[in-house]
Amino acid sequence: MQGRGVNSFQLETLSGDIFDSDRMQSSYVVVFWATWCGPCSLELARLNRLILNNEIKSESVLAISVREEKSLVESVAREKNYQFKIGVDPIGKIADFFRVQGTPTIVFIGKDKTVKWITTGLSPSLELRVKAHLD
Repeated sequence: MQGRGVNSFQLETLSGDIFDSDRMQSSYVVVFWATWCGPCSLELARLNRLILNNEIKSESVLAISVREEKSLVESVAREKNYQFKIGVDPIGKIADFFRVQGTPTIVFIGKDKTVKWITTGLSPSLELRVKAHLD
């Protein structure tokens, strides 16, 4: 998957905006997650902290909840006060393209619209990798 080009995709975010991968002019991070997933909560909290500490920009992170109801995702996102864009992939179409087998799956996408790095599960070096990728 690394080095592979990313097909364009669009996704409505919880805020009502449309995320369009073709419009991204800079590198970004996509996190496939689920509300019931403990490791997902940890990784999303780490990314949220980077945003709150002004170490990365909120628009550089897109969290995509896979195969869950929008109302549940909205409730969890509000409770956790996530500062990044959140979308819902109710049938797993986008997750299938990225061959997501488990959550959290974190994908770094470069300016050139290719996958630079992909990992599933907890990543001890997540903060370092995210800051390096987004710089």
